[in-house]
Amino acid sequence: LEALILDHLIHSYTNLEDPFHLEYEYIKIYEELVRWRLGGKDSFSALFIGGGGYTFPRFMEAKYPGALIDVVEINPEVTRVAETYLGIDKKGRIRSFNQDARWFAMNCRESGSYDFIFGDAFNDLSIPYHLTTLEFAALLKRLLKPDGVLLANVIDSFRNGLFLPSYMRTLEEAFGKGNVHLVTTDTEYNDMGTGTYVILAGPQTMDTEAFMHASPKEGNPARLCHIMAQDLLQGYLADRPPIILTDDYVPVDNLIAPVFEERFGYRR
Repeated sequence: LEALILDHLIHSYTNLEDPFHLEYEYIKIYEELVRWRLGGKDSFSALFIGGGGYTFPRFMEAKYPGALIDVVEINPEVTRVAETYLGIDKKGRIRSFNQDARWFAMNCRESGSYDFIFGDAFNDLSIPYHLTTLEFAALLKRLLKPDGVLLANVIDSFRNGLFLPSYMRTLEEAFGKGNVHLVTTDTEYNDMGTGTYVILAGPQTMDTEAFMHASPKEGNPARLCHIMAQDLLQGYLADRPPIILTDDYVPVDNLIAPVFEERFGYRR
């Protein structure tokens, strides 16, 4: 496996011989949710906010011949590395835009363009605050088709973290309560600590109950992800400070501080 390391953190693993190899659990969750939403279709449009090692864009290009894939990666060197060392074909169906994702969204002329938007720009040490706000969420909603979905990964402490619930409340302001969901690989919520969580949101109500109760189809692996029931999610959010992130108030560094302290062994 080839690893992409940025700022001393491993951002991705790539198998040059196998574009279908997915190493990280959150990307496997993405794949499962995409498969569910597509319902057998193979033509769609997707926008990735953050390229990293381009692992999932490469997977989708290989698996879905009809897919149109745009990647907004602020660092042109990351794109160059992906094209030189990580199996991304410059002449393929992946289009890279080396600019800030908010600038891209603000200047995108077409609304209702994307079936999927993937947010992969957050980690537990650095969160681009301008990509977390209500105003940016509204821009992403404008770019989605009416039945499109946003999937974003967030690293936080389930029990003690404050960024995860704040970000979810912010997305609820944009997409509507009941249209934002927490996706995990475990249902023992009391035992969950710091990890990567996937948030699923869309302009329309999704039949998540049908997804959870459907049996895996022949040829597909057993279900990996679980979508938290809305009553449980609303109870979880009600126990946390109701902070809505806006361009005028976006204290992400303070909200993620418990994870930073945990990682480096600080104690209050």
